[in-house]
Amino acid sequence: MSCSNAPAGSTTTMPAGFTTTMQPDRTWNKFEGMNCFTGAGALAVNGVDSVGEMSLEACKVWCTNEPACEAVVFPRGKDSGLCYLRTSVQTSMCYTGQPYDTYVR
Repeated sequence: MSCSNAPAGSTTTMPAGFTTTMQPDRTWNKFEGMNCFTGAGALAVNGVDSVGEMSLEACKVWCTNEPACEAVVFPRGKDSGLCYLRTSVQTSMCYTGQPYDTYVR
């Protein structure tokens, strides 16, 4: 589900029945070509690998509204893709040269 065209302050139903309010984007550090996952520099938030397919902006909103989330991993150059929420991120341990970008908040 894409929320990228939703105006700031609007309410959107996210995958799995999660309802959130779109917030203006905050500062994210982008690590291009980096994939962080369990065993490679991060852990999945709440033990869930992917929270579903959505836009990058919706993925960032999901992370912002999840207290344990420190980063998102998203397919590089895609308008829509699987959203991966990450915690306990150590970018020095993540894989580089990957078809994903990692955004750390």
